[in-house]
Order: sequence, then structure tokens, then C-alpha cells
Amino acid sequence: MAPNATHTANSIRQSDCNVLKKEVKQLEIGIELDRNANSNRK
Repeated sequence: MAPNATHTANSIRQSDCNVLKKEVKQLEIGIELDRNANSNRK
């Protein structure tokens, strides 16, 4: 029982972490695009 609960918590943490990594990557891409757009405007 306890090992399963721990395993489930770890799995959830792992998938949350993967989701956050994807979101961070998309934010970084968005920032990069904003930078490029701003430098093109000058």
C-alpha cells in the first residue's frame, strides 16, 4: 500500500515536471520570437 502511494506520487511529480518543462520551453521560444520581432522593428 505505502510503496504504491509513494510510486504514484512520484509518477505525478514526474509528469508535472515534464509539463512544466514543456511550458518553459514554449515561453523561451515566445521570448525569442518577441526579441526577433523587436529587433526587426528597429
